[in-house]
Amino acid sequence: MVNVKKYFAAASICILLLLFGCNEGSGIGYEIIYPECSIIICNESDITVTEIYLVETSSSGWSENLLTQPLEPGENVLVVRPKGIFKMRVVHETDIITEITDIDASALETCTLLIS
Repeated sequence: MVNVKKYFAAASICILLLLFGCNEGSGIGYEIIYPECSIIICNESDITVTEIYLVETSSSGWSENLLTQPLEPGENVLVVRPKGIFKMRVVHETDIITEITDIDASALETCTLLIS
């Protein structure tokens, strides 16, 4: 009977570990990998932004405009993309175009880009 109790106790612990996993503090832990990055684009300039494009650096063109309405000074927009290295094009209401390359969000869960 004693052997059955030991077996039952060991089996219960294994089932609990399978169901609930281990946290980082246990020494056995695991790392959660997030495949996407939340990119917050903040307009800290004095000029309204009318278009924003964000694509992988390897892309030969620009995708569709991310903005559904102009981004006024002080406003921001959240974009969720798979992790990677990006380039961004910003078009202001005065038709000034700014391009930024090599935005490395390959290891980030959240990234904030400031337009100033």
